[in-house]
This record gives sequence, C-alpha cells and structure tokens, in this order.
Amino acid sequence: FWTEGSDGQRWGIPAEQNVQVIFYNESWAQALGFSHPPSTPDEFKTQACAAMKANVADGAPENDGTGGWILSTDPLALESWRMAFGGEMLPAQEGQAYIFNTPASIKAFTFLKSLIDQNCAWTARDPAPYPYFAQREALFYSGSLLDLPFQVRAMEFAKSSDRWTVLEYPSLSGSPVVLANGNINAVLRSTDTQQLAGWLFLRYLMLPRVEARLAGASGLIPARQSAL
Repeated sequence: FWTEGSDGQRWGIPAEQNVQVIFYNESWAQALGFSHPPSTPDEFKTQACAAMKANVADGAPENDGTGGWILSTDPLALESWRMAFGGEMLPAQEGQAYIFNTPASIKAFTFLKSLIDQNCAWTARDPAPYPYFAQREALFYSGSLLDLPFQVRAMEFAKSSDRWTVLEYPSLSGSPVVLANGNINAVLRSTDTQQLAGWLFLRYLMLPRVEARLAGASGLIPARQSAL
C-alpha cells in the first residue's frame, strides 16, 4: 500500500484499504453439487448457471430468472473481471493513454455477455444485493469489504444458516485477481502552523493502535503491517 500516493515523489500517506471481492454462498453451492469454489471463469459460469436452473426447477415461479450472479456495472467489479482475463493495469503515469479495446477486454466482456444471454447473470430491481443472497436468489454477487456487515445482518434477518464467504475473482490463469483501493491522506499547502498541525494529526492516525481501531470500525484493511 505504501506505493500508493507516490510517483517518485510522495504526495500522501495511504489510509485504510478496501478490497473488491465476490460473495459466495458455500452451503447452496454444496447443495447444488459443487465441493469447492470456482477457480476459473468457466467454473464460475457453471455454478452460476446451475443456481439459475435450480430456481427455475423448484416450483416457485416468483424466483424464476434469479439464482446466478447479480449483474454489476460497478467500475471496479468490471475492472476485476478485465484483469481476470489477462488485462493490463490501467496507466499509472500522467500522459499515458487508456486503452480498453484489447483482446483481454473483449474476452472479459464476451464472457459477461454470455452469462446474461444464458440467464446465468440477472439484473436485480433492488440495488442492495443482501436479501437476494440471503434468500438463495443469488449464488454470487460482486461487492467489497464494506458490504460484510450488511450481509451479516441480512442473513440474520432471513434466519439463514447458510455458510458463506468472499472470493477473489477467478482468472483464466488460475491465479485469482484482487483489486485494492483506498483513501490517501495528504496535507495541503497553507501556513506553517496549519501544515504542522496537519502532519501531527496524520502521525496520530498512522499509529498502529489507532489504525487498528479504524480498521475494526470500518471493516477495511489497515495500511500498516504493524496494525494487523
């Protein structure tokens, strides 16, 4: 995380970091006959389609069309899929071009389109995915660490005993993809007294005991190893 906020010159101090993940209902997957989480996009598609077919065949018409992955147009979710198909990192240097029309991008979005075409990905009316996941109307959804406490409460409200977890994005290479993002604290140029006060406050926020408290309250990852 220390490399964030720096391009040869330090512009800021990394704060708590979020991680992009896929929420996964382990209990439902096992009931569908899958003994382990998907490690490739094809395995992800197989499980998503199996969940969709199970909801079609369960005799309850109100959940038809659900079951697989809740379609997400979140930029970081889409970027995670693009990276899972071998996409290059977006440019980090000023002046570099953003190029999305690449073979990896085409593969990623062709894969996502195939999920939609086969009804293995569906669009939820409610933007909050938590109740769908708790009621076995979604085997997967894309989210982040910030969604964890909301999903816990949704499972409790639904009185669900299902085991669930979060996954990295499955990739073509078999090596999962995880994108992290977070805030960077910085001090703006002002008077000497104000800048000194700003740096003293940042130094306080960077103390391991303080970072640990912030991470515990937010559910995010502390930016310092010593805070873990």
